[in-house]
Amino acid sequence: MYHFLMWRDIIEIMFFTSLFYYLMRWLAKDYTKNLLPYFYGYCFIAIAAYTIQLTIISYFLFLYAPAIIMLFIIMHQDILQRNLIALKNIQPAQVTNHDWLDILFRGCLVMVNKNKPVICVIECTDNLDDFIKTPFLINADLQQGILELLLESQAYDPSKLIWVTTQGKLRGINANWQPSYYMAKTIQPSTAWQQDSFVYSQQTDAFVFYTDPLTHTFTIIVHGKCFEKISPHHTLQLIKKHIRVEHKQDNKIKKGKNNEQRSTQKIFFQQDSP
Repeated sequence: MYHFLMWRDIIEIMFFTSLFYYLMRWLAKDYTKNLLPYFYGYCFIAIAAYTIQLTIISYFLFLYAPAIIMLFIIMHQDILQRNLIALKNIQPAQVTNHDWLDILFRGCLVMVNKNKPVICVIECTDNLDDFIKTPFLINADLQQGILELLLESQAYDPSKLIWVTTQGKLRGINANWQPSYYMAKTIQPSTAWQQDSFVYSQQTDAFVFYTDPLTHTFTIIVHGKCFEKISPHHTLQLIKKHIRVEHKQDNKIKKGKNNEQRSTQKIFFQQDSP
């Protein structure tokens, strides 16, 4: 009986220790909000209240523990990435940089001629701030001189992403997708960007392309589909078509919401009128 209780206690201790360990590791994965100190603080207050026999505080903390755990889950960044909820970009009334796509393609072709690959993600109407991390944000107008300077610098890593927007903004270089729960652990690092691009392009309108310096062709990933060995001219046309379609759909959604709001307001005023 004594040995049974001892092994039972060990199993229970190992269970709760593993549970707390993996919970703390999960909380530490949040790159935007440091939730781990809040968890430590909650545990410390709960244990201290129980030790010094603060009955009401201890009862309150343990009673609302499920609600607090649910709050941690809602606030955690990885849960938002699992749902892939992307904010919409605010479109300005007038686009200042009309030649950004030609400048981007010109820079990519220059790098291809120098036998250097380029991986680029184009942000359309869905905001990618929560899905892409970069060592530093540039957020400058995409210009030929700036792009060539960055691509030819020693700090540029061809295996990382170049992040641009359809407003002609260069958001950053050497960017990476945030780790995704959909990505298998056995995937090779060289194809990690491709697998994550599949995942994020399924739920956002991001357009990802890769330039192959060996074949001088492009690989395109959009809407969760991959198209290989596309010519530069055809790739350019597909990007323009994709941007035009996505902006048109976004405008339709906005018009639909505005019409719905106006209809609701009209009904409301009709009901209030004598």
